[in-house]
Amino acid sequence: MTGEDPDRLLHEKYFPGAPPAGDTHAQVINAGPSSAMEILTDALFAVIGSAQQEVLAVTPYFVPPPEIVRAFRVAALRGVDVRLVLPRRNNHLYAGLVGRALYDDLLASGVRLFECPAPFLHAKALIVDNRLAVVGTANLDVRSLRPNYETNIVVFDEAFSREMKRIVLNDLEVSRELQLDRWRSRPAVHRILENACNLLTPIL
Repeated sequence: MTGEDPDRLLHEKYFPGAPPAGDTHAQVINAGPSSAMEILTDALFAVIGSAQQEVLAVTPYFVPPPEIVRAFRVAALRGVDVRLVLPRRNNHLYAGLVGRALYDDLLASGVRLFECPAPFLHAKALIVDNRLAVVGTANLDVRSLRPNYETNIVVFDEAFSREMKRIVLNDLEVSRELQLDRWRSRPAVHRILENACNLLTPIL
């Protein structure tokens, strides 16, 4: 970024070695517009696809690319308990409306959606089968998974995953679950706004 010599910058005095602090396996996934492939999208797709029993996810902005929506839907259709925790009121109006345009297909596939009340939910986490957890800066939206620079960590540890699950379940307890029949009976003006905003997905 600055044009400085990386051999001089990537020196041990700037990046000293750290002693081991445990035996948990973890993998850092960096992604951004300079990535050769959509690394983070691929990783999340694989993680969701690997689920056998349960997927819990929490995100403040839910505007995922089609691959991630399909991964959630297919997991639910094959019997995995898929639960997503999303904010009831989004601090970005358009992003919130776009996410809502996806709810019908998800609910119809068996994905369970929970809306969390204020204060605004800004956590990002994905837990699979009490065996691995993904945490980091990325939201489940197109900007985070494609043009933005983001860093996430996949932690392969049952104790860590269970602790993350406990935190997410606390959010679930105060959230309202959406039901497909009631969702489909919402006012027509809401559906029109959601579908109109859905056209903005590539730039949100």
